[in-house]
Amino acid sequence: MSVFDRISQINSRMQSMQSQFSNVSASNFAPSVATSGPACLNTPSAQTFEQILANSGLKPGEGVSSSENISSNTAYKGSEKDFEGIIKDASKKYGVEEDFIRAIIKQESGFNPNAVSCCGAQGMMQLMPETAKDLGVTNPMDPRDNIMGGVKYIKQMLDRYDGNKTKALAAYNAGPGNVDKYGGVPPFSETQNYVNNILSMYQEYKKS
Repeated sequence: MSVFDRISQINSRMQSMQSQFSNVSASNFAPSVATSGPACLNTPSAQTFEQILANSGLKPGEGVSSSENISSNTAYKGSEKDFEGIIKDASKKYGVEEDFIRAIIKQESGFNPNAVSCCGAQGMMQLMPETAKDLGVTNPMDPRDNIMGGVKYIKQMLDRYDGNKTKALAAYNAGPGNVDKYGGVPPFSETQNYVNNILSMYQEYKKS
């Protein structure tokens, strides 16, 4: 099964699971660090959600990108300038604009190589372990390995959508299956905010 098929399958499962929470107030969902990705529950309802997750057949670590609720014990004392060399290398290797890469990393992890989300997404570009493995990433917590894997994936999405950054970002966040299903950015507020935030940051980086 290709990584795209696996991602689409995962998102279908997640949509089914989310439908079981249709009676849960939106206020029960914790916002992500950069308002992207399906929010993790941080209320007593989380136990029920975990039970449903366990019964859904969704293996821990499956998924693409998720920047929700970065663990507070993963603080990084550093600067995005520390990773300029890696970003330049990834840009050159995959043909993705440096500023576009910077905007994605800032949204996903705030340039924290130690970032881990409540759902298990890891590192600079918040790769789920199974997806990281499919992308050839051996150590998701290594900045170079993680960035190279994340840029490889966004390049795949850019190629899939003929260079359309909006669709590529939506696919990075919600999966290409959802982008194909809706013919563009899915009607998920998290994904819509995610795309808008990155495109705005991208423009800011281009100006600087």
